[in-house]
Order: sequence, then C-alpha cells, then structure tokens
Amino acid sequence: IEHLTRGTAKGVDKLIIVTEPSIRSVVTSYRVRDLALEIGLQSIGVVGNKIRSEKEKDFLTSKMADFEFLGFIPYDEGIAEADITGSPLVDSSEKVMSEVKSIAARLDKLK
Repeated sequence: IEHLTRGTAKGVDKLIIVTEPSIRSVVTSYRVRDLALEIGLQSIGVVGNKIRSEKEKDFLTSKMADFEFLGFIPYDEGIAEADITGSPLVDSSEKVMSEVKSIAARLDKLK
C-alpha cells in the first residue's frame, strides 16, 4: 500500500494483488485497487492465496466479483515447512509450483 500512496508504483505496468480468504484481506484488496486506479494503474489482477477448500475460493470470487482472478494458490504444509527450515520454496510443493506457473502464463492476458 505504501508504494501506491506515495505514487512510487506509477511505472508499474501490471499489479497483482495477493489476497487470502478473509474479510480483512478482501477489504485490503479493494483499498489496494482503489489506490492503484487513483495513480492510473489499469492492469490489475488478483491471486487467491492459501486456499484450503472450494468454499474459500467461492468466498473470494463472490466477495470480489468485479476483480480479475489469475488463479488460486492452495495452502500447502510443504510451503510452511520450507519457510521454517529455509528450504527452497520451489522444491517444496509441486502442486503450488504448477499453479504459480499457470498464473505466470496468464499475466500476458491481463487487461
């Protein structure tokens, strides 16, 4: 948020908002989008993070229906463990890395 309020993100061509399935995170996502639009950023996508169930995914898509979702990264204990041990995240969860690659591929199509 700081980069948006100071205007230092004006040179960004695409913004990805990473959000979790909680009201607080959804409210923050709306604030981030509003700030981005105020400084002229138009290409904004969302990634749902730490998704544990279809219910959490549905929560985000219903509360943020006017956002463009790039994908949903599942919660994976392997990622949490890698963070604790300092292991490379790319080696900790094939499922998560597959989704991250899919999201990266969708960036070119972001409006």
